[in-house]
Amino acid sequence: RRARRQSVLTLSPELYHYTSIAGLKGIIEENGLWASDNRFMNDAEESWNGIRLARNVLQHKAKRSRDAAFASILRSVDELIAVPRHYGHLVACFSTARDDLGQWRGYAAGGVCLRLGQRAEEEAPLFFGPEHIPFKAIYRDLPKRLLLLSVIRDFEREYALDRAAMPVDWPRDHDEEYTSALHSKISFSILGFKDQAFENEAEARIVLSYEQVDRHDGGLKFRV
Repeated sequence: RRARRQSVLTLSPELYHYTSIAGLKGIIEENGLWASDNRFMNDAEESWNGIRLARNVLQHKAKRSRDAAFASILRSVDELIAVPRHYGHLVACFSTARDDLGQWRGYAAGGVCLRLGQRAEEEAPLFFGPEHIPFKAIYRDLPKRLLLLSVIRDFEREYALDRAAMPVDWPRDHDEEYTSALHSKISFSILGFKDQAFENEAEARIVLSYEQVDRHDGGLKFRV
Protein backbone atom coordinates (compact mmCIF):
# COMPACT_ATOMS: atom_id res chain seq x y z
CA ARG A 1 0.00 0.00 0.00
CA ARG A 2 2.80 2.39 0.85
CA ALA A 3 4.61 1.79 -2.47
CA ARG A 4 1.36 2.50 -4.30
CA ARG A 5 0.66 5.60 -2.22
CA GLN A 6 4.13 6.95 -2.96
CA SER A 7 3.87 6.02 -6.67
CA VAL A 8 7.03 3.89 -6.75
CA LEU A 9 7.36 1.80 -9.92
CA THR A 10 8.89 -1.18 -8.12
CA LEU A 11 8.32 -3.59 -11.02
CA SER A 12 10.12 -1.37 -13.55
CA PRO A 13 7.58 -1.66 -16.39
CA GLU A 14 8.36 -0.45 -19.89
CA LEU A 15 8.99 3.27 -20.00
CA TYR A 16 9.21 5.66 -22.95
CA HIS A 17 11.44 8.63 -23.63
CA TYR A 18 10.46 11.18 -26.28
CA THR A 19 13.37 13.08 -27.79
CA SER A 20 14.68 14.78 -30.91
CA ILE A 21 17.10 13.22 -33.37
CA ALA A 22 19.84 15.36 -31.79
CA GLY A 23 18.82 13.99 -28.38
CA LEU A 24 18.97 10.43 -29.70
CA LYS A 25 22.44 11.08 -31.13
CA GLY A 26 23.60 12.37 -27.74
CA ILE A 27 22.15 9.36 -25.89
CA ILE A 28 24.01 6.97 -28.22
CA GLU A 29 27.29 8.87 -28.15
CA GLU A 30 27.32 9.34 -24.37
CA ASN A 31 25.75 5.96 -23.59
CA GLY A 32 23.26 7.52 -21.20
CA LEU A 33 20.55 10.06 -20.52
CA TRP A 34 20.82 13.53 -19.03
CA ALA A 35 19.17 14.34 -15.70
CA SER A 36 18.32 18.05 -15.43
CA ASP A 37 18.34 20.29 -12.37
CA ASN A 38 14.69 20.59 -11.35
CA ARG A 39 15.08 24.37 -10.83
CA PHE A 40 15.75 24.91 -14.53
CA MET A 41 13.29 22.58 -16.22
CA ASN A 42 10.67 23.71 -18.75
CA ASP A 43 7.80 24.37 -16.36
CA ALA A 44 8.67 26.56 -13.35
CA GLU A 45 5.10 26.08 -12.08
CA GLU A 46 6.01 22.49 -11.13
CA SER A 47 8.06 23.58 -8.13
CA TRP A 48 5.52 26.11 -6.89
CA ASN A 49 2.69 23.61 -7.27
CA GLY A 50 4.34 21.30 -4.75
CA ILE A 51 5.53 24.08 -2.45
CA ARG A 52 2.05 25.60 -2.12
CA LEU A 53 0.46 22.25 -1.39
CA ALA A 54 3.16 21.20 1.08
CA ARG A 55 2.85 24.48 3.00
CA ASN A 56 -0.93 24.09 3.16
CA VAL A 57 -0.62 20.56 4.59
CA LEU A 58 2.11 21.53 7.08
CA GLN A 59 0.08 24.47 8.39
CA HIS A 60 -3.02 22.30 8.65
CA LYS A 61 -1.16 19.63 10.66
CA ALA A 62 0.62 22.18 12.87
CA LYS A 63 -2.71 23.68 13.96
CA ARG A 64 -4.14 20.28 14.83
CA SER A 65 -1.13 18.57 16.40
CA ARG A 66 -1.55 17.61 20.05
CA ASP A 67 2.22 17.79 20.57
CA ALA A 68 3.34 21.41 20.84
CA ALA A 69 6.98 20.51 20.20
CA PHE A 70 6.17 18.60 16.99
CA ALA A 71 3.84 21.41 15.89
CA SER A 72 6.81 23.76 16.24
CA ILE A 73 8.86 21.45 13.99
CA LEU A 74 6.09 21.54 11.38
CA ARG A 75 6.03 25.35 11.46
CA SER A 76 9.82 25.44 11.04
CA VAL A 77 9.62 23.10 8.04
CA ASP A 78 6.88 25.31 6.57
CA GLU A 79 9.21 28.32 6.81
CA LEU A 80 12.06 26.40 5.16
CA ILE A 81 9.85 25.12 2.32
CA ALA A 82 8.80 28.71 1.54
CA VAL A 83 12.42 29.76 0.87
CA PRO A 84 13.81 28.83 -2.59
CA ARG A 85 16.64 26.33 -2.20
CA HIS A 86 20.12 27.25 -3.38
CA TYR A 87 20.61 23.73 -4.73
CA GLY A 88 18.35 21.33 -6.56
CA HIS A 89 17.93 17.68 -7.49
CA LEU A 90 18.65 16.12 -10.85
CA VAL A 91 15.63 14.67 -12.63
CA ALA A 92 15.48 12.22 -15.55
CA CYS A 93 12.03 12.15 -17.17
CA PHE A 94 10.23 9.26 -18.84
CA SER A 95 6.64 8.37 -19.65
CA THR A 96 4.44 5.32 -19.24
CA ALA A 97 2.44 6.47 -22.32
CA ARG A 98 3.48 4.55 -25.42
CA ASP A 99 2.19 6.99 -28.04
CA ASP A 100 1.13 10.41 -26.78
CA LEU A 101 0.51 13.17 -29.32
CA GLY A 102 1.29 15.98 -26.85
CA GLN A 103 4.73 14.56 -26.14
CA TRP A 104 5.47 14.00 -29.83
CA ARG A 105 4.73 17.69 -30.36
CA GLY A 106 6.46 18.99 -27.23
CA TYR A 107 9.60 16.89 -26.99
CA ALA A 108 10.09 14.88 -30.18
CA ALA A 109 8.93 16.90 -33.19
CA GLY A 110 10.54 15.03 -36.08
CA GLY A 111 12.25 12.82 -33.51
CA VAL A 112 11.78 9.45 -31.84
CA CYS A 113 10.16 7.71 -28.89
CA LEU A 114 12.51 5.23 -27.23
CA ARG A 115 11.05 2.16 -25.53
CA LEU A 116 13.06 1.22 -22.45
CA GLY A 117 12.50 -2.16 -20.89
CA GLN A 118 13.57 -5.77 -20.52
CA ARG A 119 13.10 -8.12 -23.43
CA ALA A 120 13.82 -11.29 -21.48
CA GLU A 121 13.83 -12.33 -17.84
CA GLU A 122 17.53 -13.18 -17.86
CA GLU A 123 18.55 -9.65 -18.83
CA ALA A 124 19.67 -7.12 -16.25
CA PRO A 125 16.87 -4.90 -14.90
CA LEU A 126 16.30 -1.58 -16.63
CA PHE A 127 16.68 0.32 -13.35
CA PHE A 128 18.39 -0.57 -10.12
CA GLY A 129 17.98 0.91 -6.69
CA PRO A 130 17.58 2.35 -4.33
CA GLU A 131 18.57 5.62 -6.01
CA HIS A 132 17.50 4.68 -9.55
CA ILE A 133 14.00 3.39 -8.89
CA PRO A 134 11.51 5.44 -10.92
CA PHE A 135 8.26 6.79 -9.52
CA LYS A 136 5.15 8.13 -11.20
CA ALA A 137 4.37 11.82 -11.23
CA ILE A 138 1.23 12.72 -9.24
CA TYR A 139 -1.22 15.09 -10.91
CA ARG A 140 -4.31 15.25 -8.69
CA ASP A 141 -4.32 17.14 -5.41
CA LEU A 142 -5.87 14.43 -3.23
CA PRO A 143 -3.10 11.83 -3.78
CA LYS A 144 -0.52 14.59 -3.29
CA ARG A 145 -2.04 15.49 0.09
CA LEU A 146 -2.26 11.83 1.13
CA LEU A 147 1.42 11.30 0.34
CA LEU A 148 2.46 14.36 2.35
CA LEU A 149 0.24 13.38 5.28
CA SER A 150 1.75 9.89 5.19
CA VAL A 151 5.27 11.32 5.37
CA ILE A 152 4.35 13.65 8.26
CA ARG A 153 2.59 10.87 10.19
CA ASP A 154 5.69 8.66 9.93
CA PHE A 155 7.83 11.42 11.41
CA GLU A 156 5.23 12.22 14.06
CA ARG A 157 5.12 8.58 15.14
CA GLU A 158 8.91 8.33 15.41
CA TYR A 159 9.09 11.65 17.27
CA ALA A 160 6.60 10.40 19.87
CA LEU A 161 8.61 7.19 20.33
CA ASP A 162 11.81 9.18 20.79
CA ARG A 163 10.15 11.47 23.32
CA ALA A 164 8.85 8.48 25.28
CA ALA A 165 12.30 6.85 25.28
CA MET A 166 14.10 10.05 26.39
CA PRO A 167 11.67 11.95 28.64
CA VAL A 168 14.46 13.67 30.58
CA ASP A 169 17.70 13.66 28.57
CA TRP A 170 16.31 15.05 25.33
CA PRO A 171 19.25 16.07 23.07
CA ARG A 172 19.35 19.81 22.42
CA ASP A 173 19.77 19.40 18.66
CA HIS A 174 17.18 16.63 18.22
CA ASP A 175 14.36 18.95 17.14
CA GLU A 176 16.69 20.58 14.62
CA GLU A 177 17.58 17.17 13.19
CA TYR A 178 13.90 16.27 12.85
CA THR A 179 13.25 19.59 11.14
CA SER A 180 16.09 19.05 8.68
CA ALA A 181 15.11 15.44 7.92
CA LEU A 182 11.42 16.24 7.41
CA HIS A 183 12.26 19.23 5.22
CA SER A 184 14.51 17.03 3.07
CA LYS A 185 11.88 14.30 2.75
CA ILE A 186 9.08 16.68 1.78
CA SER A 187 11.33 18.57 -0.65
CA PHE A 188 12.09 15.26 -2.35
CA SER A 189 8.46 14.12 -2.36
CA ILE A 190 7.09 17.23 -4.08
CA LEU A 191 9.49 16.74 -7.01
CA GLY A 192 6.93 14.26 -8.30
CA PHE A 193 4.02 16.73 -8.18
CA LYS A 194 2.77 18.14 -11.47
CA ASP A 195 -0.21 20.21 -12.56
CA GLN A 196 -3.26 18.18 -13.56
CA ALA A 197 -3.17 19.79 -17.03
CA PHE A 198 -0.18 17.55 -17.85
CA GLU A 199 -1.82 14.30 -16.76
CA ASN A 200 -1.83 12.81 -20.27
CA GLU A 201 1.98 12.72 -20.19
CA ALA A 202 1.83 9.93 -17.54
CA GLU A 203 5.33 10.91 -16.47
CA ALA A 204 7.73 8.76 -14.48
CA ARG A 205 10.88 10.20 -12.91
CA ILE A 206 14.20 9.20 -11.48
CA VAL A 207 15.48 11.79 -9.01
CA LEU A 208 19.15 11.95 -8.05
CA SER A 209 21.07 14.08 -5.59
CA TYR A 210 24.20 15.92 -6.65
CA GLU A 211 26.17 13.68 -4.25
CA GLN A 212 24.84 10.55 -5.98
CA VAL A 213 25.80 11.90 -9.40
CA ASP A 214 29.31 12.78 -8.19
CA ARG A 215 29.84 9.30 -6.72
CA HIS A 216 28.29 6.99 -9.27
CA ASP A 217 26.85 8.68 -12.34
CA GLY A 218 29.72 10.37 -14.11
CA GLY A 219 29.85 13.69 -12.33
CA LEU A 220 28.25 17.03 -13.11
CA LYS A 221 28.36 18.32 -16.68
CA PHE A 222 26.87 21.34 -18.44
CA ARG A 223 25.05 21.93 -21.72
CA VAL A 224 23.84 25.08 -23.44
